[in-house]
Amino acid sequence: MYMVSQQKKPFNPILGETFQGYWPDGTKIYIEHISHHPPISYFQVEHVDGLYKYEGSYTYTAKLTNLGNSVRGRQVGINKITFIDGTVITYEFPFLKINGLMFNKRTIQWEGSIKFEDKKNNIECEVSFPQTGLFGGLKSGDTYDKLHGIMIQDGEEICEVKGSWLSHLEFNGVEYWRLDDNDIILPMRVDEDIRLPSDCIYREDAAAFADGELELAQFEKERLEVLQRQDKK
Repeated sequence: MYMVSQQKKPFNPILGETFQGYWPDGTKIYIEHISHHPPISYFQVEHVDGLYKYEGSYTYTAKLTNLGNSVRGRQVGINKITFIDGTVITYEFPFLKINGLMFNKRTIQWEGSIKFEDKKNNIECEVSFPQTGLFGGLKSGDTYDKLHGIMIQDGEEICEVKGSWLSHLEFNGVEYWRLDDNDIILPMRVDEDIRLPSDCIYREDAAAFADGELELAQFEKERLEVLQRQDKK
């Protein structure tokens, strides 16, 4: 959730565009843009030793609110993590709201809750986030980054989950994860000899933008968008 809120706006993906990458431990990632309208991208992450597979697809929705001072949107799509023992955990991201686009303090908040389900072991956990009141403020003592949930198995509460999506995560009062103790490592591109011709690194507009050729980047962007509309016909 921390990484989702850090995303920057990319070029609009082109239908069939791909990305292949890997992390230093050998874990692989594959991404493909599979639909233009609505825009949908599919991803798959595979652990180097097959310990897990993380996959899903997203389409994006967004809407201006509060007279244009806020934007509210979400990544619509199921995330699925399959472990080597056959356990499957699914979840879907809640709404993300960015406030203060034109005035007041800029804030980012998750709205509602996020539900994790493990049907093999009959476990579920709904994690909730602080909600703003009628006039936009939080309750005393709350902060936008807090989270809280109860893990339930076979109808019984087995664990309390709490923490902050900006700093740490606790299960029954024991800290299992802290952001400051984990380096954020972005995936690296695969070598050119195994890279697909559809890889996003070959986009002419992105290459021109990286070289500082802004006018050329805009021209190539519009050219690719025209080609995509023609391909759809």
